[in-house]
Amino acid sequence: MRSEAQNRRVQLMRAKTLHDRLSTLEPDGFVQWAALPNWVRPALDATRPTTAVPDATLPLTGPDVAGWMRDFMELSGLCDRWYVSTGLSLFPWLSVRAVVPDWLEQIVKVRSEEVTLLSGTQDVLVVFYVEEYEFQAFRRSG
Repeated sequence: MRSEAQNRRVQLMRAKTLHDRLSTLEPDGFVQWAALPNWVRPALDATRPTTAVPDATLPLTGPDVAGWMRDFMELSGLCDRWYVSTGLSLFPWLSVRAVVPDWLEQIVKVRSEEVTLLSGTQDVLVVFYVEEYEFQAFRRSG
């Protein structure tokens, strides 16, 4: 079992790698849960049960997954700054800018199709999951 110091070093290394791989999106540092509005965590948790009803779905065999995700993001409200969930407990969110047309595709390439994004204004949460037979998209507002 890793010590707390070892775990921190591993997470720091992964955070740096993520930051570097998303460098074209002008990352602006990591953000802790405590810096986000209180509604975000329960809204995210509510999307996780298998009984949660998504706002949009696409069959796994569907064409143009990237286009479907992009369209869902446009319907969710575009902004130039987003927080990307990192999957790292010590560095949970990375602030990035949507400065290039394929910004979402770059995030998906690094994080996979299961990506969680919070708008820079911190009022819209968008979550994508890959389930057994379909892609699911959730939009929650605070």
